[in-house]
Amino acid sequence: MKWQPRNDWHRHGDLYWRGYAFAGARAIDFSTVNPGVFTNENAALLWLRSLNGCFALVYAPNGRVRVGAVDGGRTIPLFYDTRTGNLLDRVTPADLEVRNLAWLGRNWWHDLEFLPGSHTLDPKIRSLEPRQLLWSDAGGTRLLTYAEPLRQYPDIQSEVAAARLFKETLFSALERTIELAAGRPLVVLLSGGFDSRLLLVGLRTLGYRNLHALTYGLPDSDEYRRARAVTESTGVAHHFVDYRRPDLAPYLSANLAEYTRYAANAQSVPQEQEWPAMYAARHIDAIAEGVFLPGLGGDTFGGAPVPQHYLRLPGRLSTAGVRDWMIHRYSRFDLARGGSLLAEYLPQGPFPDEVAAIEAIRDWLVRERLAKYMFNGLRSYEYEGRDWYLPLFDRALREFWGSVPISMLRRRLAYRRWAAEGILAPAGALLPDEPLPPAPLWRSEWVPPGWKPKKVAQRDPNGLHELLLPAITNAIGSFEGERTINEWMGRYTSNLYRQ
Repeated sequence: MKWQPRNDWHRHGDLYWRGYAFAGARAIDFSTVNPGVFTNENAALLWLRSLNGCFALVYAPNGRVRVGAVDGGRTIPLFYDTRTGNLLDRVTPADLEVRNLAWLGRNWWHDLEFLPGSHTLDPKIRSLEPRQLLWSDAGGTRLLTYAEPLRQYPDIQSEVAAARLFKETLFSALERTIELAAGRPLVVLLSGGFDSRLLLVGLRTLGYRNLHALTYGLPDSDEYRRARAVTESTGVAHHFVDYRRPDLAPYLSANLAEYTRYAANAQSVPQEQEWPAMYAARHIDAIAEGVFLPGLGGDTFGGAPVPQHYLRLPGRLSTAGVRDWMIHRYSRFDLARGGSLLAEYLPQGPFPDEVAAIEAIRDWLVRERLAKYMFNGLRSYEYEGRDWYLPLFDRALREFWGSVPISMLRRRLAYRRWAAEGILAPAGALLPDEPLPPAPLWRSEWVPPGWKPKKVAQRDPNGLHELLLPAITNAIGSFEGERTINEWMGRYTSNLYRQ
């Protein structure tokens, strides 16, 4: 198998890498890695299990791939072409020989936002999945999983102890982030939500001096108001990108097709929200060379995959019940169509208890939605030449969430309470108009999806419609019933590949 990189990679000898990794508290200098760890499968698997962070690496002696590996979220993708025998870091339209457009015809990108499993549009090109190692030697090429998915082993029963350990673990992840920054600007993508605020306040508490916040969207939005209040209370430098500024729309219109091909990799709908902000960041001198920190990962592991009631109803803990909940929660398919199209890709069950069901949901969420859609938003950073890292995806934090009982994860109440009371409030970053959500009431909190039509509100909090819809509708016309920019991008991406 040949190695054909198209993005910029660091290289030392035969080892190529992107991103950052840690072994414990120590940042890995990949240029010092002993090639002996790649001499056999077991050595490579053992070494990869010791790593933490956001990374991809390839070991290719004389240009022939021995090892290709991605981290636990596949934050940096790798693809293998079974037709040409090449390992790729990007799939371009020129790589595709798509004769059967069934993937496009079924509206996967409109209704799910990514292709399930390891598929790309071309059946001969597949992607590595999270925690996966591609091993190639004289015996052939095979895929190995070097780590198990997160399991729930609730050995912390006291919420006081859990809150204390959460804060310690979060701060250790932020200390690793400070180490990799090495004095460079750390730029938190501050939305006013809990995830990004935790990053900002935690780094401020640890005393990092070259700290900045970047907010984008509309100056009269609630998100900007909240972000501004947080930076004023913490004294952190705040930069704002107004999505109504006149230079953004022409740039995005001229580059939309190129960006879509770059970010989609024939697999996912590109995330578009932060792309204009990354373009504008080129021209903000104080942060242009910084490491950008999105708040991805906090909600996911802090309880988002935990259903509120449905799986606890008597008789509802079944494979069909779990699948119905997932289709309803994470796609725009109706239950019948989603069940038909996604059956082989959703958790198979049976589930002996609620913990097993939630583990399966979370594993699917990481392998599918996070890896191929949420984390795909990082391509907008790379397209504009920005460096990034994900502190809340730190392995120690993920393992911490596996140590708490499900009761602390439900509705993310414990996560929000620990964040609010232990970190945000002492720094003056808990806003007066955001009380913690009350305990749920059964009568209206959740009705199984088969009995309740799903409604999606029309929302455009960041002004993305104004920026992107003119370019999209010019290319594909308008569609009735489209309610979010993500749905429009799904239509646009499908149309672009049909061409």
